[in-house]
Amino acid sequence: LALEAVVQADASNARAWVMLGATQAECDADGLAIAALRRCVETSISLRTPGASSSATAGPMGDSASHAAAAKRLPATEHVLQGLLLLAVSYTNELDSSRALDFLRRWVDAHPQFSNVASVSVDISVGPDPHEALVSRLMAVARAHPRDADVQLALGVLHNLSRSYDLAAAAFREALRLRPNDYQLWNKLGATCANGGEAREALAAYRRAVELKPQYVR
Repeated sequence: LALEAVVQADASNARAWVMLGATQAECDADGLAIAALRRCVETSISLRTPGASSSATAGPMGDSASHAAAAKRLPATEHVLQGLLLLAVSYTNELDSSRALDFLRRWVDAHPQFSNVASVSVDISVGPDPHEALVSRLMAVARAHPRDADVQLALGVLHNLSRSYDLAAAAFREALRLRPNDYQLWNKLGATCANGGEAREALAAYRRAVELKPQYVR
């Protein structure tokens, strides 16, 4: 309620919107989380849909080329970057792979630290498949930023979209090596292992998530 009051008083508060969205996602309310997180993203002029206003209800957002061009004009804030990545996670939970892929791509495009590697030429062997193209880009980013846990998180989400659960679990394990006390990452590893038929590791990961945050309900 406190966060809702903050965003009602100041609809341009990206930090409050992303905190509200993250809280709703933790409560397994991905629909509400998506609405709040999209409002967070809309606070960034660089990432708005052409013609959209920050007070409008978020709808489908333009193509990835326009997103990349906009991101180059004005780097996204830390809170907007967090919102983009959380949107990819929530859309994955909602089984909306197209939007999840789009927001992962937008996160890479908008991240100022990745500008020197995000536009790396994609191996022609991946062909026109946008999923494989983004895997190639994120792998390049991961090589350039080996201590960035969010990059591994993004790779884990991306591999989950293609049901490559072994690769997704490996990415989450690497993220946990960098952030060993992140209960949400432990939960993601648990869900991924469960989907991949690794019941024992799934149970251990879920248990660790609850140990770190006993009231975690997701």
